[in-house]
Amino acid sequence: MREEYIFLSVSLAVFLAALIIRRLTGIHAEKRRKARKIYRELQTIEDPAERFRIMRRMDAYAFEELVIHALRKHGYLSWHGSRYSGDGGIDGYVLIHGHISLLQDKRYSHDINPSHVSAFALLCRRRRKTGYFIHTGRTRKASWEAARNSMVRIISGERLLLLIDKNSNFNLED
Repeated sequence: MREEYIFLSVSLAVFLAALIIRRLTGIHAEKRRKARKIYRELQTIEDPAERFRIMRRMDAYAFEELVIHALRKHGYLSWHGSRYSGDGGIDGYVLIHGHISLLQDKRYSHDINPSHVSAFALLCRRRRKTGYFIHTGRTRKASWEAARNSMVRIISGERLLLLIDKNSNFNLED
């Protein structure tokens, strides 16, 4: 009995150590470091156009980490999926009033694609979850229409700048 207890304890410790090492040394750790660095840089820039220029040029996976980091800075419990690609359209999760909502982050340079919003809305409907489509592009009427009457809220433009600004009173539910 004692040997089984020791074996289980050691196995658990090895498993947790492997998890921590993977988290600190993998691609996610690199992207998180890059996102935190850019987040700090964005806090020093007042020009909205320059902030967007920086976000639009950053690595897409680092942008996902930037969104997660910014949400945490505003007091939200948020986390990313287990991988960056092949994630089924979910880039992360955020806990709001005890309910998990889905995140999809897009680093666009131009107009967002309404079909991306529609696909995410369908995913949210299937999972019966609210979703936040957070992006750096321009939101045209067709994209707003794709989100209307769905469980998807779009965060872009001024609202994205509020999310990235650690001193703002950003609220996902506004």
